Amino acid sequence: METNVLSDVALRVKEMRELSGISVHEMSVATGMNVDDYIALENGKTDFTFSFIYKCAEKFGVDIADILQGSSPKLVSYSLVRKGKGVPIARREDCEYNNMAP
Repeated sequence: METNVLSDVALRVKEMRELSGISVHEMSVATGMNVDDYIALENGKTDFTFSFIYKCAEKFGVDIADILQGSSPKLVSYSLVRKGKGVPIARREDCEYNNMAP
């Protein structure tokens, strides 16, 4: 990872751990590494593995994107079509079709 991305991810992991009230020792156990290696990762001294980030996200109860990007993926838009309100489409005489997309 690039240095600034690495330090950003490390900072998010540290902040989430502190906000969750989880100790460094507890996180090192949850991620399956010794305390010194965990601290090096949390301080941005070494690069992360996917399994480390996955285990952190699992422990914090957040999505991996929250750790990697600092935000949750969100639905940008949606549409609601009520029953019987779709736009009629004429395909066959004996069938009734409604377009449910906006």
